[in-house]
Amino acid sequence: MENLEIHVQNDILVIKVNLTRSIRLSSSGRSVLIGSSGGNLRLIDKNGYREERINLSVTKPVPKTASDNDVLCQDKTDMTGTTETESADESDNAQ
Repeated sequence: MENLEIHVQNDILVIKVNLTRSIRLSSSGRSVLIGSSGGNLRLIDKNGYREERINLSVTKPVPKTASDNDVLCQDKTDMTGTTETESADESDNAQ
């Protein structure tokens, strides 16, 4: 999952997405991916796996102006506050 928090609470599906974050361009290049489940996911509650599944993509149109496009590449903060650059630096240091 990317930029999504999903849980079931009293038979209600709760989804949290940071709408200020941009992950990457879509494969077509016509939209910006904000959040993704990464395919079909089985839902889990306090009793274990449920029969329901979710497949979710949150997108927005690609910005039309260059200044908006620059903003697209700036905010890489995930739901925990860690940036992609910080994560990459940490994995480089681990090697």
